[in-house]
Amino acid sequence: ASGGSAWLINHLPAILWHRRYYVIIPAVLLFVAGVVTAYSLPTMYRSTATMLVESQDLPTNIVDAPGTGEIEQRIAKIREQVLSRGDLISLIEQNDLYASERRSGPMSDVVEKMRKATTVGAVAGDIGSAPASGTNVIAIAMSFDYPEPAKAQSVMQSYVTQFLRMDSDQVEEQANLTVRFLAELAAKLLSHVQATESQVTQLKA
Repeated sequence: ASGGSAWLINHLPAILWHRRYYVIIPAVLLFVAGVVTAYSLPTMYRSTATMLVESQDLPTNIVDAPGTGEIEQRIAKIREQVLSRGDLISLIEQNDLYASERRSGPMSDVVEKMRKATTVGAVAGDIGSAPASGTNVIAIAMSFDYPEPAKAQSVMQSYVTQFLRMDSDQVEEQANLTVRFLAELAAKLLSHVQATESQVTQLKA
């Protein structure tokens, strides 16, 4: 067996040389096929953005586990709000996205394609507590893939603007609730002061 192996190793260059066309031709065909496939595939550009969300009501025991149900629910809610059908249709029309798909198919298919090209998820390495403020921070990464780089960047800027507007609306709603609570508290204090003054007047009389 060792003699046969040694013979094969010694004669392998000669065998390959006599069968060189059986080796060279398939290698060349595979190389050409790879080059043609690489140039025929559409070029995709990815625009990305990372946003930090501070949450005081997020439990500290899950901030290091981005796969937990609560964080997934928050990410799903953000994705649902950012990728709503009406907003996507507006972005598609404003940026003239998927022109050929809009001519050949329904808008619902184009919206679904844009949703598949957009990813929203938590960044595991950037989730943790902010010791200065005592709040928990979730790092949310968004990306959008499109064949034209300028349009990919424009859509991502719109996503970020919409996300910031959504976050500011929530902050404004919380501020309104605080103002309403303070107003109700002031009204109760005023009523209490008026009742006390009435009692004092009766005592003086």
